[in-house]
Amino acid sequence: MSSTGTLVDGEFTPADVEAFSFTQWRFTAERGELQLSYALDEMGFTETVVFPNGRRTPFQQSMDRDALNRSCQLAHWLAGISYFKAALPRKVQFHSGQPGPRCAALLGQVYRQGLGEMVWRSGLDLPAEHLISPGAKPSPAPSVSAGADGVVVPLGGGKDSLVTCDLLHSAGIAFRTIAVGRSPLIMAMANELEQRGVSQGHIQISRTLDPRLIALNKIGAYNGHVPITGVLAGLMLVAGVIYGFDTIVMSNERSADAANLLSADGQAINHQYSKSAEFESAFQSALTSEVLTGFRYFSLLRGASEIAIARHFSTLKGWFSHFSSCNQNFRQDGKTPKDRWCGHCPKCRFVFLALAPTLGPEPLAEIFAANLLDQESQTQGFRALCGLTEHKPFECVGEVEESAALMKHLAQHPSWRQCQVVEQLGPQVSDAANLDDFYSSSLPSSIPAEFAPVLRRL
Repeated sequence: MSSTGTLVDGEFTPADVEAFSFTQWRFTAERGELQLSYALDEMGFTETVVFPNGRRTPFQQSMDRDALNRSCQLAHWLAGISYFKAALPRKVQFHSGQPGPRCAALLGQVYRQGLGEMVWRSGLDLPAEHLISPGAKPSPAPSVSAGADGVVVPLGGGKDSLVTCDLLHSAGIAFRTIAVGRSPLIMAMANELEQRGVSQGHIQISRTLDPRLIALNKIGAYNGHVPITGVLAGLMLVAGVIYGFDTIVMSNERSADAANLLSADGQAINHQYSKSAEFESAFQSALTSEVLTGFRYFSLLRGASEIAIARHFSTLKGWFSHFSSCNQNFRQDGKTPKDRWCGHCPKCRFVFLALAPTLGPEPLAEIFAANLLDQESQTQGFRALCGLTEHKPFECVGEVEESAALMKHLAQHPSWRQCQVVEQLGPQVSDAANLDDFYSSSLPSSIPAEFAPVLRRL
């Protein structure tokens, strides 16, 4: 196919694309700039990631070159999914190094299961199970050990990462925060955490997609949800080599493992795949075997329910005016909701519902600028959260069993039972589990022993 074979009269025809290629990556130490290049047939793309000399996070000029190369290579492979998804070609080519068996297994899962939602919504076929062919097993991975500055907590702007920060700080574990992007909300939160003495500094990474991908999305490219947490995991791995940390403490809870639905052929479709324990395990296995021995990636909240996390967050009143889980804050076009919450999306509804038992109507209405449970127009959205519709919303929300238990509890609560949504849905979830059933937490084996005592406060 010629370089213009997929573009005809300003239209892009994904089905005509034969191959996706990982062409090259390049890291320029003087600028802290990583360029990741790809191609759909002969149509090339390059995105840029910048790791700045941030305050209190000095750039490591003496970093291990093998560690840097391996981490950049894995980041290159993971970030490629944003470009691969534009056409879902049946062939994948590697021009700058073939992944070993563990990395190939990780990529196979991410490119297949991480795109499950997009292909289901669009009526497309999943990428082939053996899309990614492994090369030879690489030489032994270099080891890392960062010492006192070794822990970072990725910030997402919502309650979960703030709970992780609070638990670590209360246990006397020092950490820095880290984020990818340019969200003013997250940067303000990072600054507040540092000013209050909770964190030891912040690392802000920028990622700029190739504008040609954005253009293709407007003229026929396949587009939809990508497993962004998996992409960010690779970039934060590179940051670990540059800024000198070896432990990434995520804030993904138990509900990230719950599928939104089963497709007609029995495939589990999970919006949160790259936040799941399955991804976490595959990523850690690839690191240990083929990338960086001693580098740790795990979620502190993995064994906890959303209900337990929300109960803990409700005690952190000093953060109520700073957090937001509404994804409208992170739109690429920069349009953000007034007062941090749009009030009409599944994330807003679920966070409101999860905090309702411990905060009550007035404090929540102050946070959200409305009582979402007393607006009849919200009923269908809350029905979906409670499992009363075809499937759970495609968003990072709790298990339907949790939402149903919350609604059942509110239907019996003097402060909530007269609200319009609760009046309508309470009787429909009367057989749901009790709220107390969700307060106990487990201790997954993925959590290192020194972090286990931190969870006693949850």
